[in-house]
Amino acid sequence: MAMQEDFTDFLDIEEFAVKVQAENPARTFAAIFDNQGTLTTIGSVELETTAPTLTCRYSDVQDFARGETLCTVQGKVFDVDRVEPDGTGMAMVILIP
Repeated sequence: MAMQEDFTDFLDIEEFAVKVQAENPARTFAAIFDNQGTLTTIGSVELETTAPTLTCRYSDVQDFARGETLCTVQGKVFDVDRVEPDGTGMAMVILIP
């Protein structure tokens, strides 16, 4: 059985979270957005890129599918790579810029 915690304080838009506008079906939810830099190696070439993710309630993203146009976050549109539920009611959504 999955844990069910109250993440209201953690996902407070006034504090840590951002508002995410999802498409299909249209809805808005709160998430922690992270877009840290990362190095990717292709052959012998290193490229600097970003690794955008959302941390949010799993119930807000359980219907997301790979490649689906996800949402607008801070004015940028992202597609979904995958959703990784953590078993506590939260999930990490790996985004494609």
